[in-house]
Amino acid sequence: MTDSPASPTHASSADGHDAAAEAPGSAAAPEASAAAQEGPAQQGAAQATPAAPVPAGEQPAPAATPAAPVQEHSAAASEQLAPAGASTDPTAPVAVDGADSAAPKQGAAGASTAGESATAESAQEAAAPEAQGHAAAPAASAVVNGAGETASDTGAVANGAEGAPAAEAQPAPAPTAEPAPTTGSASSTGSASTAESSGTAESSGTSESTAPTNPAPAKPAAAKPAPKPVPRPGAVPRPAPRPSGAVGAPPAGRPANAAPAAPARDRSAEIEAAKAHGRVDESQTVFVTVDGAEREVGQYPDAGADGALAYFARKFLDLTDAAELLAERLAAGANGESVRQTAQKQREALAEAKAVGDFAALEARLREIEAQAAAVRTEQTAAQNAAREEGLAARSAIVDEAEQIAGTDPARVQWKNSGARMRELFEEWKRLQSSTPKLPRSQDQELWGRFSKARNTFDKHRREFFADLDKRNAEGKKAKQKLVAEAEALSASTDWRETSAKYRDLMDRWKAAPRAGRKDDDALWAKFRAAQDVFFAARSKKDEEVDAEYAQNLVRKEELLAQARALLPITDPTQAKARLRTIQDEWEDAGKVPRAAMGRMEGGLREVEKALAAAENEQWRKTNPETKARTSGMLSQLEEQLAQLRALVEQARASGDGAALARAQEALDTKQAWYEQLAKTAQEMG
Repeated sequence: MTDSPASPTHASSADGHDAAAEAPGSAAAPEASAAAQEGPAQQGAAQATPAAPVPAGEQPAPAATPAAPVQEHSAAASEQLAPAGASTDPTAPVAVDGADSAAPKQGAAGASTAGESATAESAQEAAAPEAQGHAAAPAASAVVNGAGETASDTGAVANGAEGAPAAEAQPAPAPTAEPAPTTGSASSTGSASTAESSGTAESSGTSESTAPTNPAPAKPAAAKPAPKPVPRPGAVPRPAPRPSGAVGAPPAGRPANAAPAAPARDRSAEIEAAKAHGRVDESQTVFVTVDGAEREVGQYPDAGADGALAYFARKFLDLTDAAELLAERLAAGANGESVRQTAQKQREALAEAKAVGDFAALEARLREIEAQAAAVRTEQTAAQNAAREEGLAARSAIVDEAEQIAGTDPARVQWKNSGARMRELFEEWKRLQSSTPKLPRSQDQELWGRFSKARNTFDKHRREFFADLDKRNAEGKKAKQKLVAEAEALSASTDWRETSAKYRDLMDRWKAAPRAGRKDDDALWAKFRAAQDVFFAARSKKDEEVDAEYAQNLVRKEELLAQARALLPITDPTQAKARLRTIQDEWEDAGKVPRAAMGRMEGGLREVEKALAAAENEQWRKTNPETKARTSGMLSQLEEQLAQLRALVEQARASGDGAALARAQEALDTKQAWYEQLAKTAQEMG
């Protein structure tokens, strides 16, 4: 019973026994060759491998059912399907010197025999899966010239990206895959044994492979009889790495329909232009011309010169696409230095690139991208430096303001507003950290150290302030509790005058006491006012009773006040004084008046008393003997001075001296005015 083909992970050992490299029961995902990884739109005309003739004496092989179609995928699609971490460098060689055991190099001497054996085995392997109801793509590998190792030496796949299992695609009728290109030399015997080992491994280790869902019918092709291959000692190939999570690959044992690939643009003209830079010699070796010198690229046997050039031309297009992708990234705002380094690496890798195309133009394009990236890096660096300076200035302003707040006298700080501002500054600091370029470590640590110190200082002052405030509040609470107790003790007193004075003293002590906290202070003040209200309410009630008794006294004193005001204005102080004395005696006899009218009544009588006192003082001034004597003496002196001044005036007039006359006349007028005023005063004094 034959199984569906799988990756070439089995090979014949030196003693002729089969060595199984793949665990039983694993999914048999066929390995995609480099040629099969080109996109559907780029798929060239695949060449069908002719069946080998049946040697004499051999039984012809049964008719083979149509092999599952092989879809080509481009390098870009391979990069999308490759797992994370797998190499997608289009310049990386696929394999080195016959590493793929499924496509050994055809030697010059035994190319015909090896080709026939491999073709016959391929036909048998293509027929076996169809007989069992499976449809799986045969494995194909692309081999290019590498480090010079031969198939008999290593047989290992060199490139992880090319050796990764290909994703399953929706089968469609198509010719078989192109033969894999190879380099180096190997004997026909080694080729046959390697192919046989691959077929044996495929038939023994992939019995549980899963066919794609709803495969499209393929055109049946009859395989010619081929001789049964005989196992021969050969190189034991090492299995290629199998990523566990390849993009697009369905889980083991679970059929899945592959999504149709997006249509790609026609690049036939670009391929033809690239092919012009290469050639293929008679041994199917592909060369590329770079700066007038030829360089060997690799081999693509059984594909023809045009097919081989087309294959390596598509590889060159992958390189140009990678370069243009860098240009797009740069235009989209990518990091200039990162793009420059990547472009430099791509340019340096061109010397070993296994492709055919205009490498001079591609190198010039990469140098142009490097120059553009360097210019962008300069602009980005300048912008980053400017943004860093802005961030430095903003953070410095935050630190300065925080230090100013922290340095304010704690007794003058408005803690609520200042605390909110410090929190705003901290949030602004965090915003700047995420929105501005990073500062140099020394500057960042220095600014953060200052900011942290300012915040810690502010918090320390706040804690100290409120600790002291709590202490003072406790003292104030204790003092005011004592005042409340005293006020409550006086609330029942009936000694109105003395208790009222004590309450005034308690109020002064309350104002001088420290605060006790808003809640405690309000509660204590309510108790203090309640005790006062009890006392003053009782005193007011008593005053109302007294006022009712003094209502008649008020009527009598209002009459006496009217009589006293009738004495104004006072013209005869002696008579007014006698009358006012009588009124005062009656005022005292009338008794007390209500408290509300007491100030008004006492104030009215006091005004009359003041007016009488002023009249008496004026009368005394006028009748004082001493004043009269002084006035008479001054009048006599002024009369003598006036007589002298009159004589001077006459002399100056007689002499004709105008200036002397004016001075004498001015002095005479002044003395005359004094004399008249003093004479008037003397006359008033009688």
